[in-house]
Amino acid sequence: MKNVCKRIDAICQRILNRGFMKMIRLHGINMKKIKSKLPRRESERRNHPLARHSDILTCIETRISMLTMTYGKYIEAKLCCFIPGKVIDEVLRLLRLVQETTLQVRSHEILQELRDISSMAIEHFDEKICMALKKTFIETTKQRLPPASNFTQILTESVLVTDFNNARQSSGSQSPQCVVRNRQDCATARRNRLSIAKMQSHYSKAMNKVNRLVNLQNKQ
Repeated sequence: MKNVCKRIDAICQRILNRGFMKMIRLHGINMKKIKSKLPRRESERRNHPLARHSDILTCIETRISMLTMTYGKYIEAKLCCFIPGKVIDEVLRLLRLVQETTLQVRSHEILQELRDISSMAIEHFDEKICMALKKTFIETTKQRLPPASNFTQILTESVLVTDFNNARQSSGSQSPQCVVRNRQDCATARRNRLSIAKMQSHYSKAMNKVNRLVNLQNKQ
């Protein structure tokens, strides 16, 4: 491991992430252009001069999906950037080739390099980087969630529950109009209280799931 300036590291990460987003955007634009030029019938598409171009873009789309599934959630959590910059360069090269070439090309030979480097990038990430990031991702997610005791305290001290209790206590000592209004308030507060109970149940399940993931990670 080498010491790296944090500012330079942040700049490089932004450049790689921008390149990844640019790659996805340009692929979408090219895919729309090629599809608009292809005939609608499948039998006519096979013999069309742009059929190979469509195959190339479809393969690129598959590779982009695999890379997004591998890196996506860690990029969103700001735990890493899109690391394989060579994949970005190769995809952009293929997209330029699709844009500039109107002749039929051999898609298998052209896509071989992309298949190789993208597969190596995914394997390297899964074997060398993913495990450490998973642990950090779980710890970060757990830190963002408040403790169960605090969550319960927030619910019990919430305005909705307080209004429900106050309306229930004061409903017997007021005029008929106030009683009707309080009954309506009680019904609304009761529904809100049920919603809060459901939220608490979902929160408890989520915390249990996080704890199980942490335990599994510790065992590994």
